[in-house]
Parts: sequence; C-alpha cells; structure tokens
Amino acid sequence: MSKERMQDLRQALHAAGWVLINEEQKGHLRYYEDIYQPYHEKILWGVRRNSDCLEMELEFHLFGYMGGPTADLKNILYCLAPSMNLKLYFEKRKKDAWPRTLAEFIERLNKVTKVDDKP
Repeated sequence: MSKERMQDLRQALHAAGWVLINEEQKGHLRYYEDIYQPYHEKILWGVRRNSDCLEMELEFHLFGYMGGPTADLKNILYCLAPSMNLKLYFEKRKKDAWPRTLAEFIERLNKVTKVDDKP
C-alpha cells in the first residue's frame, strides 16, 4: 500500500536529517497536520533539512481510475520534489527496486544546496 511507502519515505527522510514541517509546526496554514490527507488528488509535505534549514515541498500525486479523482492512498503514483523536478515512483514494496529508488531519491535530495538546484 502507498501509506506504507509514504512511511518508508518519512523514515528515510528522518534518518537523513530532514524533518516534516507538517508535524513540527502544527496548524501551519499551508500543510495539513494529517500527513496522509489528500486534497484535490495531492498530498503536500513541507520538509526541512536540519543541517542547514533548507526547506522544500514534496507532493504526492494520486490518480484514480482512468486518471479520475481519488482520495485513496493506494492510488499514489509518485512523489515529486517540484523545485528539483525529481520524482520517486511508488514501486511495489516487495520488489528490489523500491529500496534502491528510495535511497537514490534521498541521496539526490541530500545533494541540494538551494531549492532551485537540480543535481
């Protein structure tokens, strides 16, 4: 399920020194406290790197049947870091590709020195 992949990403971000602004700043106008709550087929996370306070957004895009509307987390296709145009496709967790692509995504996020960087 996609919620588990979102949890994998959250844990990987925390392990790499990133925090979710959604959780840290409850009531932030831009981010929902419920980090799994879609709004118009998108979930938005604000993340900040502890080492240098770099902030960016991560968008989870959901696509229903035939591209139609959905709020079901199992319909998340990918996570996008829009400032970098970097996507993490939600592979099946049982496949070998998921841990590898997750690690590569985190590695690329960690190389960013400013929000408009595209390593």
